[in-house]
Amino acid sequence: DYELFYSKINPEPGLSVLRRGLDLSERKTFMAEDLGYILRDEGRSEEAVQAFLLAVSRGPSSYFIYKELAELYEKIDPELAAEYRSRFSGYVKTAGKKSWWKFWGQK
Repeated sequence: DYELFYSKINPEPGLSVLRRGLDLSERKTFMAEDLGYILRDEGRSEEAVQAFLLAVSRGPSSYFIYKELAELYEKIDPELAAEYRSRFSGYVKTAGKKSWWKFWGQK
């Protein structure tokens, strides 16, 4: 839960911990996602996008990351926003079916 690292009064210590963790860890997905959520909440959209893209490149923990990217890209690049909205919608449509598990690499 990213709120373990997030202080609205002073978010920098949490951001530093997560960035350091990204440097040291081989499994970056969860840290990248938590970093993205904090940066999003701080209004740092472009940095949040980079963190979420790192999570996507490593296999996101949830298809909701595509929704986050769509919402962030609305401010930066509407064309990419549409692409990520489409990806999110595709996963939502298959979430109740076995094909959803392909996303997780399971059968």
